[in-house]
Amino acid sequence: MLDHKQYVQDAIRTESRVEYVAVNHGIFAGAISATVAASETLDVLKKTMFYGKELDGSVLLSHALDLQVAASTIIVSLRKGMPPDALPVDPRVLHAVIGKCTEAGELLAAVDNSMGSEEGLDIVNVKEELGDDMWYGAILCDALGLDLEEICNINIAKLMARYPDKFTQEEAINRDLDGERKVLEGAE
Repeated sequence: MLDHKQYVQDAIRTESRVEYVAVNHGIFAGAISATVAASETLDVLKKTMFYGKELDGSVLLSHALDLQVAASTIIVSLRKGMPPDALPVDPRVLHAVIGKCTEAGELLAAVDNSMGSEEGLDIVNVKEELGDDMWYGAILCDALGLDLEEICNINIAKLMARYPDKFTQEEAINRDLDGERKVLEGAE
């Protein structure tokens, strides 16, 4: 059985720590905006493919426009060659959140690489990337003073509230966000 507290302690033993993070704000803002727009695009597609929700082309178009704006922000910032500035954020939190995004991208790349491949999905690589994602989650828990086991239990409680019997497309699409929030807040 996984000892959640020990996992977090083992993870932070290998963590790279810095006092502050300096970056060109325009490049960073553009990269964050692009990542959010891409994630929201995938969320629309996920809900269409797996939950039976009708595809909303206007939402996809909006996300595509957000991606274009983000790319323009990055290009303009690169051309201006602005010097890096310290970001007003906890470096540990930022490192963990960006790390989780990049690991999710690597997992998606593994699936993408397997499509049409004779070898199929590289399970060894998937385990590595999933482990890295969990490592970043452990770092985030420590940085914010959160308990990993409690988070796992709260998530199951939220899902049980959402799907009292089992998964249904109806409950996936028409979520009771206020009710779920109450479960999340009450489980603290």
